[in-house]
Amino acid sequence: MTITLEDKADIAELIARFAHYSDFGDWDALAKLYVPEVETEMEGIPLRFRGIDEQIEHAKVSDQQTQGKNRHYNFNLFISEEDGSVQALHVHERQRGRDADVGPDRRVRADA
Repeated sequence: MTITLEDKADIAELIARFAHYSDFGDWDALAKLYVPEVETEMEGIPLRFRGIDEQIEHAKVSDQQTQGKNRHYNFNLFISEEDGSVQALHVHERQRGRDADVGPDRRVRADA
């Protein structure tokens, strides 16, 4: 599998749509982004969401907890290919301190 520039643009668009639909409560549009076998696991947090219904329920709970002010950031994105899968990662500056941190906490995986 060789990732193309078009693939990278499509992945970035998908992540941007996820952030927008999730943050602004467009649950129907958000649900259409997922494949039925979607599974989300967050590193460092013992949470796992399987299937579209659990993804949408998690988004709704997050929306309620933040009183509709949930915001996902999708900048400083870089997309790489490794061992037949594609990862979308982002670089962010830590809230405390000045260390640059490469965070694998935002991953998108596509199998060949």
